[in-house]
Amino acid sequence: MEAQTKSHHAPLWVAIATPVILFFLAPPLSRGGLWDARELAIAEAARHVGDAVQARPSLPTALVAFGFRVFGAHDWAGRLPMAFVALLGVLATYAWVARLVDRRAGAYAAIALSTMPLFFVQARAMLGDGVAMSASSAAFGGLAVLLFAPIRARERAAWSAMALAGLAAGLASRGAILGVAMPCLGVGAAWGRSARGTAFGARIASRMGSRMRRSRWGSRRSPSGGARSR
Repeated sequence: MEAQTKSHHAPLWVAIATPVILFFLAPPLSRGGLWDARELAIAEAARHVGDAVQARPSLPTALVAFGFRVFGAHDWAGRLPMAFVALLGVLATYAWVARLVDRRAGAYAAIALSTMPLFFVQARAMLGDGVAMSASSAAFGGLAVLLFAPIRARERAAWSAMALAGLAAGLASRGAILGVAMPCLGVGAAWGRSARGTAFGARIASRMGSRMRRSRWGSRRSPSGGARSR
């Protein structure tokens, strides 16, 4: 029983350990300075968050400012919130893939996302796109589970919260088009190609066709009830 329990939780531990090692420890976030001009600009903007003349910052800039405020003005302090949000994005990916497929597939998805070069760089830098990518995964996965998986009411509340959190974080990171519209359109396109989406589209088309036929038949009749003369 104990061995079975360990094997049951092994994919989850793999999904946790892989991003923790890659994002935080290998090498440590304290190694290396600010290497990108955009990273330096975001760090400078984060230092001025809260000033009277400062406009409302985006979510990545606010997270960098939080790291500076808590741990001091160090490069690793600004990168730590980015790495933590990227870790949450990997765990969200594991969760929805494991729910739609199985736990082993969720672990593979977590490893693939953690080792993807673009996501790996964004997770360890103050560039901000890692936050948007993590939010997109959470929003897409939450909506996908709500549409495609048979879930109970308690589960529905949890997945709805994950989807809403992802959409809100995406909106605060990269705006309505990239942060909200893209994951919604992706799930909508997948649902439209599914059996339920096809059946729903067929019912809508059938109702629209019947209404058009009734409207066309009514237009051919006179106000007195007789047919119109041609």
